[in-house]
Amino acid sequence: MGVQLVSGRLFEGRTDPQRIVLLPVEDGGTIALAPIEDLVADRLGQYAGSGQRDSEMLEQARLLLQLAGPLDNEYLVRRVLEEDGDPSLLELT
Repeated sequence: MGVQLVSGRLFEGRTDPQRIVLLPVEDGGTIALAPIEDLVADRLGQYAGSGQRDSEMLEQARLLLQLAGPLDNEYLVRRVLEEDGDPSLLELT
């Protein structure tokens, strides 16, 4: 399992804070998890921003969608566009 500690605002402040999931852990604390829509949008933005179209980023976005439960498609499309991604790559539009 990988863990990333965010030093600034999550996704440059574009994340809807109401969508952050707080997962309880054994010691009574919590772990804040980014919304799956934001993770997908980030991967598509990384794909769009890579000069060689790093297919790994697109594949990660597709896998995240497969693993996700119900999504807010409107929020997802908005976030993908904010990250300069292409929602049609995942047949979102």
